[in-house]
Amino acid sequence: MGDALCFEVGKHLGRFSINKVCLITGMKCVGSTYLAPTVDNRLMSRYFSTLRAVSREHSEVQLLNVKFDNNDNAVKLGLLYMVFCIPLANANSMKIDLKYFALDNNLEEFNAFPRGVLSWKAT
Repeated sequence: MGDALCFEVGKHLGRFSINKVCLITGMKCVGSTYLAPTVDNRLMSRYFSTLRAVSREHSEVQLLNVKFDNNDNAVKLGLLYMVFCIPLANANSMKIDLKYFALDNNLEEFNAFPRGVLSWKAT
């Protein structure tokens, strides 16, 4: 049936396209997900300096246990966790690509990023 998730409930066929997922979740599902690789990031160097990649588990540990320098850092790390860990994977070993940490510098860019496309591809 093309690019859709299909499932059967009783005798009825349910079909979800990326457009329906966009409507249901409210995530932006149109646009490019390309981000240039980032070399240095303030959040990354402050809270994950010893890591080469940040897993869902690492994010949870930091969110629950770290005393943040300021509320902005807590909100930014929480947003990264909410957007990239919750809808994209159930496994604690799922990694947040370091380039997504660059989105924390600009809230408008963060909000405009088509994370629904990433979620759809991961599904």
